[in-house]
Amino acid sequence: MSEVRTLSSEEVAALKSVSPFTGRYQWVSVALEEYFGEGVGLQRHRLRVMVSWLRYILSHPSIFIDSSILERYKRSGHSPWVFDDAIDFLSKLVNTADNDPLPMAIRIKEIEKECNHDVKAVEIYIAEKLTDAGFGDLCSYIHLGCTSEDVTNIAYACSIKNAINEVLLSSEGRFAGVMAELSRMIEEYADVPMLSLTHGQPATPTTFGKMLSTYYAQLARCRDGIDVIRPSVKFGGATGNLAALVATYPECRWSQIAEDFVNSEYGAFDYNKFCDQIETHDWVARLMNELKILIGVLRALDQDMWQYISRGILGQKVIAKEVGSSTMPNKVNPINFENSEGLAKLSTGMFSSMVDGLLLSRMQRDLSDSVMQRFIGELFGFVLLALDSTLKGLRKIVVNETRMREELDAHPEVLAEAIQTKLRSRGVPNAYNRLKELTRGQMVTLEMLRDFIRSQSDLSDNDKTALLALRPSNYIGESESIALEVLEKYRPIFY
Repeated sequence: MSEVRTLSSEEVAALKSVSPFTGRYQWVSVALEEYFGEGVGLQRHRLRVMVSWLRYILSHPSIFIDSSILERYKRSGHSPWVFDDAIDFLSKLVNTADNDPLPMAIRIKEIEKECNHDVKAVEIYIAEKLTDAGFGDLCSYIHLGCTSEDVTNIAYACSIKNAINEVLLSSEGRFAGVMAELSRMIEEYADVPMLSLTHGQPATPTTFGKMLSTYYAQLARCRDGIDVIRPSVKFGGATGNLAALVATYPECRWSQIAEDFVNSEYGAFDYNKFCDQIETHDWVARLMNELKILIGVLRALDQDMWQYISRGILGQKVIAKEVGSSTMPNKVNPINFENSEGLAKLSTGMFSSMVDGLLLSRMQRDLSDSVMQRFIGELFGFVLLALDSTLKGLRKIVVNETRMREELDAHPEVLAEAIQTKLRSRGVPNAYNRLKELTRGQMVTLEMLRDFIRSQSDLSDNDKTALLALRPSNYIGESESIALEVLEKYRPIFY
């Protein structure tokens, strides 16, 4: 009897999970928790934004800090830059949260249970820490002039952009893995001919590598589309006009100060001055559309690979202990491509709903976008899981070159296109109809086509020789060079 591996405590706990992302596919949650986990992700980034704003305030004391507080700090023996100690403490507070975010997240959640407001809970947490460190008279400057969305929209921008760079488009990630596997297969099979099917019917042959190159190029463009999206962030108060700060500090140019703050702390983002209480979310909508396209391309690739396996021109590696069917021991099912396709079907509608919902906000603000944004991490999870399934499927593929050639040889009628095109080039009238009469809906042999070629008095001997040399397996045009060219064009992006 074979030995059964004992489950870890985490694996046992996962069996109780309602969500597959914290159950069966727990690795997805682990990969994304520091970006989208409520405590260790979102609240940690909110903390960073609030601290960044407070440090900015303390770095410009002549603008912001009440003179009595300023004088008191000067008399207490602080350095000429009176708030250096406080700024240093705040930096350490952020570093502590980054290195070990769970204690911070737990305490903030405890505070939230009392105040029933997740952003206010972060403010109170920072105030607790400042007070404990002897900087209690600075607590009133936390979140000064801000609305919750000033903090939250920047926090989400940080989470999303970091997840894109460090997980989705990472050189070690699954997207790069899919591209690397496709690259390998394109290079290896660029010249291996296969029958094309258009409308499900035999058509001009291609090569297996050329077929894959189409998906490689699409995915490369998806990567470009995702990578170039720059988050835009707002920092304009309750309705985007900085009214509270203008009323409090009327001598300041607040639009410029807000933009300077964003540019100094979040230079990779664009400052969005033209919004109400919330950032307008159009950049997130564009990202969701790009991810929807990405997962749509994966779905198309999954379906094609499934059908090639069904046709027998592709096989799959046999894993000794795996079972394909509970009753049919011969089965090696293309389950990875099916899983990826299912994830694509499920998430496509969610991406569309996210785009529609995020772009709508009643008047100057409603809260419908807030709950939707909490599911952005799950949508990233769908993409990661689909990529993982497709990658596993690709790595199992075995190309049956013999079966590909047999399938090609069984359909010599695909050469009719080349013959009628040559006749047209020589000015022969009704060339298309001649081949249509000979081949359409007919059982055609290679010898029948050759007899037809020999009978064409309008063709020169050289023309006939060239056409007689054609067979489905060498009627592939520039397939090989196109397949290799896609690697030359796009592969440098991934290496």
